[in-house]
Amino acid sequence: MHAPKPKVISRLPIGTKIQSFNALDIPVIANGEIWSAAQANDCMMQAGTSHLMLGRGAVTRPDLVAQVDNYTENHDDSGKTRQPCYGKI
Repeated sequence: MHAPKPKVISRLPIGTKIQSFNALDIPVIANGEIWSAAQANDCMMQAGTSHLMLGRGAVTRPDLVAQVDNYTENHDDSGKTRQPCYGKI
């Protein structure tokens, strides 16, 4: 699910349509205003997916992908279910 503008994003409740997409046999790709590894992890957890799309954050911070990869490998998500996908990219 992708809102076209940041102003629209703020009006959408988190996870508005994600639950219905997770029931389908298609990958859900999360994105939206991700500027740090912690934000990326939170986004993937809220969406219940290991697929992430980075936009402006990755353009302005070329090391963001490496930071996200390192964060997900070393962060304890205690009981939360998500499988890292960076090896597949």
